[in-house]
Amino acid sequence: MSLEDGRRVWHSPAGPALPPELRLVAACAAWPPNPASAARVRACLVPSLDWDRVLQLVRRHRVAGLVNRALSPAAMPDVDVPAEVRAALSGQATVMARRNLQLAAESVRIHRLMAAAGIDAAFLKGTALAKLAYDNIGLRHSKDIDLLVAPAALEAALAVLVAAGYRVSQPAGLHSAQMPWLKRFGLHVGLLHADSGIEVELHWRGAENPHLMPDPPPPTAWMAVSLGNGASLRTLPRNDLFLYLCIHGARHGWFRMKWLVDLAALTASMDEAELLRLVDQARDQGVMRPLSQGLLLASSLLAAPLPAPVVGALSADPVVGLLVRAAGAALRTLEEPYDLPFGLTWIRLGNYLLKTGWRFRLAQLVNDAMSQDDWEAIPLPTSLMFLYPILRLPLWAGRKVGLWARRLAAHG
Repeated sequence: MSLEDGRRVWHSPAGPALPPELRLVAACAAWPPNPASAARVRACLVPSLDWDRVLQLVRRHRVAGLVNRALSPAAMPDVDVPAEVRAALSGQATVMARRNLQLAAESVRIHRLMAAAGIDAAFLKGTALAKLAYDNIGLRHSKDIDLLVAPAALEAALAVLVAAGYRVSQPAGLHSAQMPWLKRFGLHVGLLHADSGIEVELHWRGAENPHLMPDPPPPTAWMAVSLGNGASLRTLPRNDLFLYLCIHGARHGWFRMKWLVDLAALTASMDEAELLRLVDQARDQGVMRPLSQGLLLASSLLAAPLPAPVVGALSADPVVGLLVRAAGAALRTLEEPYDLPFGLTWIRLGNYLLKTGWRFRLAQLVNDAMSQDDWEAIPLPTSLMFLYPILRLPLWAGRKVGLWARRLAAHG
């Protein structure tokens, strides 16, 4: 099945039919809103809907702002949505919008502190992305502030954040002697503000595997996103940001719908020539599989319209179909992968398919052998950190047994 408007084609989802509750959530989350998306929402409002399940999926996929907007009395005045459902959605959306304003203000503060210290910092996702994709910082759920700096600036950026009231929270117990190991095998440092509770993830690369995502362009190529009232944030150029979002989503198996909604929202403003240039850049950088997986999922789940030549380029690799089906299965579940005994294991295994080449897969294997979870479980001195690959399997097995035991206890 396909819907055509003379320029773009929407291809129906691959794999089993979506549950009606997930179809509704996806239809409500699709961006931008228009008569066609409103019609899809209406078509999903069938009498058999389990509204408790709808609310669970909204929380699970973190799309309360978008779903609340789509099902509000202003958008659907003649539709019978249970009052308690509308109240729950409105409450979630209000809390999220307030938090987003807090995160936006803190992002601007951090931006100015980094600039004053002479540190180039790009904001990934969060407020900058919300403004770019939705022109509204209140609709997109943001959990934390993602900040990218050059590896050489990591220690200086950490010092700025600590002086601003943050403390390192992940990996727990981080000390200066571990920094060379962290820079080599890690991706980011997690920090928590003691008073506000705001979390910052300070990145020095876009993915743990250095062969998956190329180095970002120099700061001179970054773009500024205006927030109004003289405030702005810097982020990566549009296509580089788009590819980062695809790599981020693919690394996590696209288990959360909000990441796909971001792609659909950004794609809506791109014409065929722009999308084909994006495909060419992804091909040149060797990240066609993450781009293809993300765009095809956004097209099938959210009706993000793609030109037929782009769909052809994205569908050429048979491995992409496998990745799309695996992500579709993850999107259907009500539980977080973290709460499933082998949820993260399947995602990690899928990461080996995101790119070809022995260097990429060897680096993936090395990174998987140096898990920060193990660093926190057994904090070894720096001189003994070489033991972590040996301890990886027994520590992993111990966590799985513990998760199984907690699940059994929770179910009586």
